[in-house]
Amino acid sequence: LKILYPESLNTFFICINSSDRGLLIQSGVPESKVFFLPNAISVNYEAASVTSTVHVDSALEKYAEKHGYVFKKGSPWWLMPIRLIRRKNALEAFFLEVLDEGMQILITLDANSQPEYPYANAVKDVIRREKASGMVGFGAELVGKAFSFDELILASRAIVTTSLMEGFG
Repeated sequence: LKILYPESLNTFFICINSSDRGLLIQSGVPESKVFFLPNAISVNYEAASVTSTVHVDSALEKYAEKHGYVFKKGSPWWLMPIRLIRRKNALEAFFLEVLDEGMQILITLDANSQPEYPYANAVKDVIRREKASGMVGFGAELVGKAFSFDELILASRAIVTTSLMEGFG
């Protein structure tokens, strides 16, 4: 146990779900060293309305036209509130469109570092060339300006997170 879970004064464990916290405690890690970090996204469900969904939809449509993406106004979308980097399996997410015809994939943030630009540019090229429904990188321009993050979350059919390296999502 000490090899897997080191014990020292300054070592603590943070779990993203209560079941993992319970397993660590059952494994012998002192309860005072194990913390549960609940979902950091807090949504104001009272903000949901048809008007705000139409407002989000219209702003996304304008962004798509401006940046060469296909966006089907009025069709549902799956939101990926992530940065477009390789380990987030972004290109693979666009294959979901094949499984759920009419579904769109929206990735909020573009890459922002030199090592990630080649992958991000390749993904965006494929999305545009294949006319996949959805878009990348609208978050910096629209969220908090054209609409709130709450409105975006509430207008989405689902929230999708993926990760190749972290092992959860």
